[in-house]
Amino acid sequence: MKSIKTLAAIAFAALTLSLTGCSKDPEDLIIGTWEETEVTYTETYNGNTETNSMLEEGETAEITFNKDLTFSSIYHSNDGAATSNGTYSIAGDKITITTVMEEDTDVEVYNIDNIDKKNMTLSISESMTYEGETYSYSIKIVCKKK
Repeated sequence: MKSIKTLAAIAFAALTLSLTGCSKDPEDLIIGTWEETEVTYTETYNGNTETNSMLEEGETAEITFNKDLTFSSIYHSNDGAATSNGTYSIAGDKITITTVMEEDTDVEVYNIDNIDKKNMTLSISESMTYEGETYSYSIKIVCKKK
């Protein structure tokens, strides 16, 4: 009987440690380097929808989120590499990414659709009407932690 109580106490302690040691907050989970494995762009105009990959064969992209709320990214295209830097913030299930460019800054707000220790999916979408025609687009980014 005593061994069952001891075993139950050990199991409870292990469960408590595993739950407190594994953060589920996006703020903690996002820290590190992520490889973009799939980036799709979907566009709808005049009722026609088209989806394309934004990463061509042989191209890679990765982004590193730092604890100090800065990020750096590198995109290796078939023609060379491009880097960008900036800051980010997370509020709920949204991440705001501010990219610092030479003469301007670009701010984009993505939905955090999924994030865990190994996988992350971000998305952004927008719809607008111009001269009676509706145009919408969405981007989905699937990442694996490196």
